Amino acid sequence: MDSHIIVTACATCEGGGVREIQTGVASFRESDCQTCDGTGKEIFAVALYETKADAWEDYPNALAIEEIEA
Repeated sequence: MDSHIIVTACATCEGGGVREIQTGVASFRESDCQTCDGTGKEIFAVALYETKADAWEDYPNALAIEEIEA
């Protein structure tokens, strides 16, 4: 099986890279998302698929899927 890099939109900030933080009863400020460091993307490696097409079946909403060269 080949390893693949899966790139998805960050689930915490919904791909925006920014989160609103409540600083008071009715006040908010924006800050870079701590989950994705403000990129809006989550990147991880998965070693469960024979082909890139197999990976797309499990991650149909991925932004990108790349095979890792061995």
